[in-house]
Amino acid sequence: MKQKTARLLRVLTAAAVCHLAAALLPMHAAAATVEDVYDAMRRIGLPESMIQEARLQYQNTEHDDAGMNINGNYFTYDVWADMVELYEDEIWEEVGKQFGVTKEAIKDAKNDAPAPPSVEPEKPFVSMTLEEKQAYIASLPENERAAFLAGLTTTERNSIIKQMDTEGKANIADGFISLGEQLGMHVSVDQLDSNGINYSVRNSEGTLIDVSSVGTAVDDTGWNMTVPVLTGSGMILLAVGGLAAVSRGGKRKDVCNG
Repeated sequence: MKQKTARLLRVLTAAAVCHLAAALLPMHAAAATVEDVYDAMRRIGLPESMIQEARLQYQNTEHDDAGMNINGNYFTYDVWADMVELYEDEIWEEVGKQFGVTKEAIKDAKNDAPAPPSVEPEKPFVSMTLEEKQAYIASLPENERAAFLAGLTTTERNSIIKQMDTEGKANIADGFISLGEQLGMHVSVDQLDSNGINYSVRNSEGTLIDVSSVGTAVDDTGWNMTVPVLTGSGMILLAVGGLAAVSRGGKRKDVCNG
């Protein structure tokens, strides 16, 4: 797990360098603002507790009209936003593994107009066991499988993640740890087993910001509403299946062709 954390950190950092270099080229798109970074955090499912921590860092560290410093790294705002949403790859990789579909195919399918599947399920997808989900997707024509996965609702995607084995859950949790590190926040996994994934998130000074749990009752927003909150914020931090539901429009399919 530590090896994968280090790998993702390298990917995130490499992505930042590539995007930063691209930002210096002529004809680059209009510069983003810090609000675009906060919007990206919301789109992938991060709660206001983490967004407010990012705001505090913005207010108390180096920043200007072009970019800001987080965790000792200064990047432009569009780079920070892309780095936040790069975690989407980890979600699609683990979801796709369950059905023999690559993350690249799923991401590409998200750019196409949604179309109803040619095979109607016998019962709601969210109510199926993992084996039933796999059998249903296998019954679809091969060219429809990635599109079906790309069009899943947050609740449907959560239902897959909750049915994954411990390794799949660990890989998703590992990616979130890496993302938190990039954002200057320390994420620790307190529990990871068949009952779910519990996180603690602290700021750079070690103060507990919030807690997270992915359990058995997650609504369409991605938040788990059954877990007691351990801080005074009144927020449940994160349901892993709710991450990265929407990718930034126009984002590159690959990072520096890597």
